[in-house]
Amino acid sequence: MKLGTRVTAKNQLVRRYNNADRNNILVSWGPPKYRNKTIKGIYIGWRTYANGNIHYNYEDGKTFLANEHIKVALIVESLRTRPIPVLYSEMEEAE
Repeated sequence: MKLGTRVTAKNQLVRRYNNADRNNILVSWGPPKYRNKTIKGIYIGWRTYANGNIHYNYEDGKTFLANEHIKVALIVESLRTRPIPVLYSEMEEAE
């Protein structure tokens, strides 16, 4: 897909934290639980996001270990908002 193309997407990605254990926190990217809205905007680029674990050790501090990398498209709705990350599989060209 070319940069500057008008697109629509089903869901944005949000970061989730699972704090089941204080010493091992799971970090993942996924769709929001409650707000599912269609996003209309302009495709401006891509980023690589990582899912993984944050390990806490008293001596070393916090360490992030990535388990999986996701290629994410960035969409802008207006000039005054930050880019919204979406999955490429949920993005289509607008008519």
